[in-house]
Amino acid sequence: SVLAEARAAAARVLRRARQRDWLGGAMAGRALAGLAAQAGDADALARHLHLADQAAALRQSPHEAASNHLLRARLALRRDDCAETERQLDAAMAGFERLRMDWHLAQAAALRACA
Repeated sequence: SVLAEARAAAARVLRRARQRDWLGGAMAGRALAGLAAQAGDADALARHLHLADQAAALRQSPHEAASNHLLRARLALRRDDCAETERQLDAAMAGFERLRMDWHLAQAAALRACA
C-alpha cells in the first residue's frame, strides 16, 4: 500500500538521520506528521513535527523551515484555527519570499485564499 511504502521510506531516512545524515529528514518528518494528523495521533504528530524542525535546524535550511511552517498552516486550517493558520502562513510566505521560491510562495498564498 502507499501508506506502507511511505512509512518504509521515512524509516530509511530516519536510519540515515541517526548517522547524522539529515538529508530528507525534514520531508520525512512532515510526511509522517501528515499521516499522524490523518490518524488523529497527537503524540506522533508532535514527535514528527519536532523531527522536521530538528532536521531543518541541523541542516540550517530556510527552505525546510518554511515548508514546516506551511505544513503547520495546513494542519491549523483543518482544525479551523484561523489565528494559527495566519501566523504559520506569514512565516512560510516570508521564508519562501526571501528564497525567491515562487511556486512554494504561490502554494502558501493559495492556502491563505482558502483560510
